[in-house]
Amino acid sequence: MSRRPELKRPPQVHYGDTAAVQYANNSRMLHIQREMADRAIELLSLPQDAPAYILDLGCGSGLSGEALSDAGYVWLGVDISHSMLSVAVERDVEGDLFQSDLGDGLYFREGVFDACVSISTLQWLTHCDTSHTKPKQRLAKLFNSLYKCLKRGARAVFQLYPTDAKQLELISECAMKAGFVVSMLVDYPNSSKAKKYYVILDAGSVKRLIPKALTMADACEQQQKQMYCAQEIDEDNPSFTNNEERIKMQQEVDPIQKQAIQSQFIHGDKNKKKSHLKYGSKKRGKDRFQDKEW
Repeated sequence: MSRRPELKRPPQVHYGDTAAVQYANNSRMLHIQREMADRAIELLSLPQDAPAYILDLGCGSGLSGEALSDAGYVWLGVDISHSMLSVAVERDVEGDLFQSDLGDGLYFREGVFDACVSISTLQWLTHCDTSHTKPKQRLAKLFNSLYKCLKRGARAVFQLYPTDAKQLELISECAMKAGFVVSMLVDYPNSSKAKKYYVILDAGSVKRLIPKALTMADACEQQQKQMYCAQEIDEDNPSFTNNEERIKMQQEVDPIQKQAIQSQFIHGDKNKKKSHLKYGSKKRGKDRFQDKEW
């Protein structure tokens, strides 16, 4: 039996109240979703230090929206699951939220958004939930309405888990008929677990290049950079005179600072109901933790 959730039940049924809370509390899932959201933002190739209004399709509990907020963008999220959107509200995400079925099309004015991202959502539209569901028509409604609400020259990046090549061909066909220029990028193509598919859609003229695909060598290099830059080193401090001592200081972390960095839960006020989520708003939890006098 397949482990793919889109083959078992519709998304609004699969992501019920219990599953939505479990999803938001899964640290491994949070890490993976954040990595894919950051990668999708990179693939948008937006101008640096320029404001942008971004559409997040299948926003769920707001994990990808947090990446957009951290990048300095204003965003609006759309999702079919009321339970997932309720979790996003409880996590106090900064974006606006809208409940809708993407297969019915989007209900926004023309030329509103500067870009669009979607993480692990598009594959849900390619499967039949009922006898009258037609994936090709649902994809056509989504892409036609998306093309209208994007500004000309805007880009949309969809991360997905395709089941086969026919699914990718169907998505590409519907997107091209809507007017998009379709490109595809596969990160870590030689890895069975880390492989990620990204469908890149350009509305109108293509003015930006597409970054190259990532490989396992890039992942190892990035991991080494993160380990090296994890701790801030004061080079003017006379105690850092020897390399061995500097390496030891890089490996040690002040326990209070480490707990503050990892603190992602919401500290509820006395007069308010505390959140039952394990991972709440990262920004609020971290700021309140660091402001506390020890």
